[in-house]
Amino acid sequence: MLKRLFCLIILLLLVACTGEETIPDNTMLEPTAVRVEATEAGAIVAAVTGTAVPPTPTTRPPNTNTPTITPTPTQTPTPTQTPTPTLTPTPTETPTPTPVYLSDPAQFAAEGRNPLTGEVIADAALLDRRPILCKISNSPKQWVLPQSGLNAADLVFEHYAEASVTRFTAVFYGETPLRVGPVRSARKIDLELPLMYDGALCFSGGSSGQGVNRGVQDLVAETQFAERVLYPWMDAGYYRTGEDKPWEHTFYTELTAAWNYLDILGQNQAPTYTSQMAFSEEPPASIDNRYIAIQYGQGDLVEWMYDIGIGKYRRWTNGSPVTDALDGKQVTADNVVIIMAPHIIDRNICETQTQTECLAFSTEIQIWRGGFAQFFRNGRQVNGAWARPNRAQAGEMFTFEIVGGEQDGAVMPLAIGNTWFQVVPYEYLPTEITTSSNYPAWYTGN
Repeated sequence: MLKRLFCLIILLLLVACTGEETIPDNTMLEPTAVRVEATEAGAIVAAVTGTAVPPTPTTRPPNTNTPTITPTPTQTPTPTQTPTPTLTPTPTETPTPTPVYLSDPAQFAAEGRNPLTGEVIADAALLDRRPILCKISNSPKQWVLPQSGLNAADLVFEHYAEASVTRFTAVFYGETPLRVGPVRSARKIDLELPLMYDGALCFSGGSSGQGVNRGVQDLVAETQFAERVLYPWMDAGYYRTGEDKPWEHTFYTELTAAWNYLDILGQNQAPTYTSQMAFSEEPPASIDNRYIAIQYGQGDLVEWMYDIGIGKYRRWTNGSPVTDALDGKQVTADNVVIIMAPHIIDRNICETQTQTECLAFSTEIQIWRGGFAQFFRNGRQVNGAWARPNRAQAGEMFTFEIVGGEQDGAVMPLAIGNTWFQVVPYEYLPTEITTSSNYPAWYTGN
């Protein structure tokens, strides 16, 4: 019996070893006991219990089918974004404008500039009219001051009338003052100036005579500009003020009416010039001279002081500021030019006389050919020369050049603006003309 039982157990073990269940190759059981039980069907079941036995290590061939693992690349961290700096815009450099320089007549016309001052004229129609040259009295002071219209003139010529008395010839073109005066009689220099600036003559009359003793008024009637002479008996804006003073100092003119009368005469056209003064914003090489004084013989001491604040010269006569009755302001100039010319006494023309005697003969100031000049602009002085070679040529105004130094012979440009010409004899230099870089002790700046 026991033998059969032992065979049955062996058989069961064989069946179990050949079954389809596979024991993992890494686990083996070491039997410790065998228990046999019977089921209800009478079958014998063998239960095997045991503890795990560590497997014996075996060498295995490498698994060539194992895929190669590509390492996942380490992600480069996104850099922190540096803020874009705000760019400060580089300021656009404003180009330095080229200083204005005027000498070509075509340039004056193209830019609407006054050929007598270099200034741009807002109303271009003003340049289509004829310049008017008015004689203005300067003596005696108690009856003629303050004069009217001087600050509105483009050019003013101060010259000897007779003896030590001076008189003005003022050229009006770019502006239209309400009144001008007191208007006085012409002198021999007024045979030249209206021709030079292609203008009309406004005056109160002049000396007269017969034969070789013909006076200035007689000679005016024989000039090239005779058709545009505004005689005092014409309805050319003249009037008397009715003031209680000598009658000859009450004569004035209103220039709008004077230009209207030139229209009636058919003479109110734009001037034609055969020469041209030059103007510039920048002065040429020069020396610092802010003070100018001219002693007119036994008469007036004329002084000009450069005012840096306004960029102009202020005028004094005999220590008193000269003002314009129209605006109450002191008379000023952008340029002061000393013109030196021969002064010849013409004994054929008497300017002042009694019943039997001539008290003052006419002075012929020979402003033709050329001569020495001193130019003052921007508080500085340049020595030079003036020229007017063709005396009979209408519209040939003064031209200027520099004398001496590196710029010798170069054109002398005036400052843009108005000009006062102080006309003196040659012998006035140097004794009667004083210039200095310093102001006189009494000058306070205004």
